[in-house]
Amino acid sequence: MINKSIKSKKIKTNTIHSVLVDNKSSPKSKQQIDKEYYQKNKERKKQQRKERYQQDKETEKAKQNQRYLKKKAQDQLTTKQQSAKYYGAEAIKILMSFKEYIGLNKEKRKL
Repeated sequence: MINKSIKSKKIKTNTIHSVLVDNKSSPKSKQQIDKEYYQKNKERKKQQRKERYQQDKETEKAKQNQRYLKKKAQDQLTTKQQSAKYYGAEAIKILMSFKEYIGLNKEKRKL
């Protein structure tokens, strides 16, 4: 008699498919995978745009505040300079008139 080789009755599984069988999830089509990736990427980009917009908004607000404070300080300085000139001129007028008054008083006393 001829010895026949005994075939194993075990089913050989392909390793790629066995992973899917173990996970019990159906394989996704390439379109589905691409669509999910597109959606995730779209949401990520949207979030990045939103964050960038917030940062730009805060930066612009800070710059605007600095410009306002700088302009306010400049206006105050200009106002102080103008008032100093005005009051300085007024003080000179008063002093001159006071000198004239003293001079007149001296003349009156002499008479």
